Amino acid sequence: YVLPIQISDIATLRTQATGSALYTLTGEAILTYQNTTRNVKYIQDATAAIVIDDPTGIITSTYNLYDGITGITGTLGVHASLLQFTPVADPGAATSANNVIVPETRTLDSLTSADQGKLIKVMNVAITHATYTDFPASAQNLTATDPTATRTLRTFVGTDYANTPIPTDPVNLTCLVGQFNTAMQVSPRFLSDIQAMGGELDAPVVSIIQNGANIDLSWIAVDGASSYRVESSDNPYTGFSTLG
Repeated sequence: YVLPIQISDIATLRTQATGSALYTLTGEAILTYQNTTRNVKYIQDATAAIVIDDPTGIITSTYNLYDGITGITGTLGVHASLLQFTPVADPGAATSANNVIVPETRTLDSLTSADQGKLIKVMNVAITHATYTDFPASAQNLTATDPTATRTLRTFVGTDYANTPIPTDPVNLTCLVGQFNTAMQVSPRFLSDIQAMGGELDAPVVSIIQNGANIDLSWIAVDGASSYRVESSDNPYTGFSTLG
């Protein structure tokens, strides 16, 4: 008998040794994407995310997007720098449904290996390819560029955006983080993950606090904004100049 090592969350799971050791994720993880190719599944909890690679179809239970899954048992391995969790048993029926995962707003430059498998949102992304004008139906590499960096956009197989036109204008992109060797990648799941930019943005709600000799400004990020301009004046009605 081999007793799996009990692991409470995905962040802790990601720090364990790869190889033949068995781990059971005792905490609930939320399904953010699944594809029939290698029966891949992306799961996430409050701490981190990980990719389930299930080429032999060990997991036979049926799950819907944003179902909660508890008690996944498997081994850890690495393929081209991507950490993967390979199941050895079916965890059974979903333990919750209709969960909400809010994509973390990120820039392409900020992505690291710790973000693998995570659902994120990147603003103001230009998607380009030297040959394709439509998204390919197969898994292919395109280019994604935001104001901070350029990364690989890796398409999934058989998505609903396959054979639809690649946007010619920048978009706000909800996507999953991947990695191939040293290159960080992003992958949209559905056509609805590719949102046209435009329209009026909400004004930021700014907190102004005196901190000794300094004035501290802070605000919650505005959805859709890629930058902010701070101006100041001694007169609240006129004479403003840009600080940065």
